[in-house]
Order: sequence, then structure tokens, then C-alpha cells
Amino acid sequence: MTIDPNNLSGTAKLTFADEFNTLNLWDGKSGTWTTGDSWGNEKGFTLAGNGEQEWYINSTYAPTQNIKPWSVSDGVLNLTAQPTDDATKAIIGDHPYTSGQINTFNSFSQQYGYFEMRAQLPEGKGMWPAFWLLPENNSWPPEIDVIENLGDNMNKYYTTVHTNETGSHTMSTTNITTPDLSAGYHNYGVDWEADKTTFFLDGKQVFQTDTPADMHNPMYMVANLAVGGYWPGYPDGSTAFPATMKIDYIRAYSDDPNAQVVAPTDTAAIPTTSPSTNDTPAIIDAQVTPTTAPTDATNTDSTPSVQVTPPVPALPASPDVPSKSTQSVAASPQPTTPAIDQKIDFSGIKDGIYHASDKGETMANWHAQHEFVKPDVPAMANIHISDVAFDHLPHLEMPAHHQDHFFA
Repeated sequence: MTIDPNNLSGTAKLTFADEFNTLNLWDGKSGTWTTGDSWGNEKGFTLAGNGEQEWYINSTYAPTQNIKPWSVSDGVLNLTAQPTDDATKAIIGDHPYTSGQINTFNSFSQQYGYFEMRAQLPEGKGMWPAFWLLPENNSWPPEIDVIENLGDNMNKYYTTVHTNETGSHTMSTTNITTPDLSAGYHNYGVDWEADKTTFFLDGKQVFQTDTPADMHNPMYMVANLAVGGYWPGYPDGSTAFPATMKIDYIRAYSDDPNAQVVAPTDTAAIPTTSPSTNDTPAIIDAQVTPTTAPTDATNTDSTPSVQVTPPVPALPASPDVPSKSTQSVAASPQPTTPAIDQKIDFSGIKDGIYHASDKGETMANWHAQHEFVKPDVPAMANIHISDVAFDHLPHLEMPAHHQDHFFA
């Protein structure tokens, strides 16, 4: 049965809701939201394989307990990113920013259903807010990215389904053109069912793809505000800090009448449909471009990629690491741009997201060796780790041996 976000009372059962009138953090024994990762890295973590610059503070780690990147005010959860002071840098591996991430790994997971976040996103180069689902058994892929936004373009966001059903990492993804996502709250939802996975913005369907064969086990929810990375780029003088991702609520529903319920907060205030918004989304040319990536999860990825970096303390070794989930206490790497070896003309290439991996080489490695140049286009292309989001790109200078990988 497909859940209708515009008729939730008639098509679904509320199984989880946090309206953020209070904040119930996991303390090691109980609590709704875990601020650390699912591998038990007590010091906090960053996603080094993406080139990110933030350090996600873990509320249970005493040396950083004075830093609180998550707070509630007037029924809104604020995930706040800001520059790191010198004393804290010495504790978190010299990372230049601290930020907040929350997940339900220890409190809630569900097989299938409708998952929704209502949020207002921060504007600014290097900002990278996301709401996504990961398997409770810590395997990867699959992964569902309900929303990813790049802060230098508040009129577009991305949705993605990752899978390993073919034996290689592939994904179905699209971008949605919208009004300014920093100007107000919007409802970002996904209806994950056994046959189809359907994405919604403000109750309107924006994308649908087949549910892959390996996406049938319970998943938990994650919301975070990343800072910097190979894909969103890095903060510059135009980026305002502190930067805040504002979340009105996060909810989950199931069409299974026997589904387990995690006691929702303020259930009387929860409507039976997705709240409306005054901003009617202008959905423009949302293109779907499935891509394929090599199978080595420690050396490749899509949106974005991961290279596993041993943390302190060391994590259990695992070949399956989600695309936004790796830990490191080392400073985040910065991309470099040496010389280009050959020019290729890409006149007429379609907008979309394209794979850019060659013989297992990840875009993280490739981007560190080759510069993207667009002589007649003012702005740089949006760079994924294993893919490239082209925004009306006439041609691109790049190594010839990568040329065929830019055509779906």
C-alpha cells in the first residue's frame, strides 16, 4: 500500500514523531537522538572521505560537552555550525568547524513507510544539510537521501537511492528546482515501499524509482549539517557563521497496523496531512541519471564518496561504510588543482548527475589530481565525489581517459 502524505490518517499509522518542544539526547542508556555515530566513536566524528571540515560533537564526550550544536527554541531544533575555538581544535583534531548531527540508531528504525522532515535550510557556500536513512545493521549500501542541499544554491536540492543490488554500487538520483529553501520551511518526505521509493516536497511527488533488491531491512533516520567538502565546496568570505539548520519536526509513518510505535510527542498537535506551505515548489526539469560505481566501498562512492579513515579510538573494520559516514580525527583534506592533461569538448551534454570514476579511482582522488576548467562559464561545476552535477556545461577540460564516464 502506498502512503499518501496528503491523507496520512487514511493511509498510515504514526510510528515516530518529535516536535522538538524538548530535546531528548541519547545518554548511553536511553534517549531519542544519538549525536555520535553508529560505530560507537565516543569522541565525535567527521566524514573525512568527503573532504568535510566539520566535527560532529558527541553529547556524551566530556571534553567537548560545553559545545552544544543542537538546541531547541519555540518548538524548533537548531543544528548549528560555527568556527572552532583554538582550545577545542586541540581536542578534535584541528577541525575548523563544529556542527550537529542527530540520528535514531539507538531508538527507532523501521522497514518501509513514510519519513518526513520539515525544515528551513541555511544559505552559504560550504553548507551541506541533509536528511537521510541508513540500515540499522550498519551495512552499506543501501541508503536513502531524502534531501541534500548545497548552500550556494538554495533553489535546488538532491534526492538519491543507493544500492548494491547489481554487485556494484549504483544509484538513482535527481535534482529538484525549487523556491529559495532558506526563506521558509518546507516538508521533505520519502515513501519507501517494497516496490517503489517515492520522494515528496511539500506533499507533491518530485521523484520515484524502483526500490532495489537490497533495500528491504529496517532503516534509521539521520539529520545533519555538514560544512565543506569536495561536492559543496568550502566556506569563504561570503559564508555567514553561525549557520543553522532549523528543523520543525521529524516524523515517520507505516502502513502496517502492527508497526511498533515510539511514543510521539504532542500527538494532539500533529496534523493528519503534511503541513502546507506558502511556497509552492516550482519543479523544473528534475532529471534522473542512474550511475554505477565500483564495489570497493572503502575506495569509492556516489553522493558523496567515502574512504575509511581509522579513528581514535579505532572502529571495527568493515568494508561497508555509508556514503556520509566515516570517522577521522585528522584535519579534513583540501582539494588541489594541478595541471590538466587534455581538453575534451562536452558541447550539448545534458544537465544531470554523471558518474566520474575510472578503474576504481574515486572522484575524491581524481579531483585532487585534475582541475575542472570551464572557459566560457563563470561558475565552477558542482562536484560530487564519484559524480558530477553539470549546470549547463558547454565543455570541460579534463583527462581524456575519463571522457566516456560522463555519459549515462
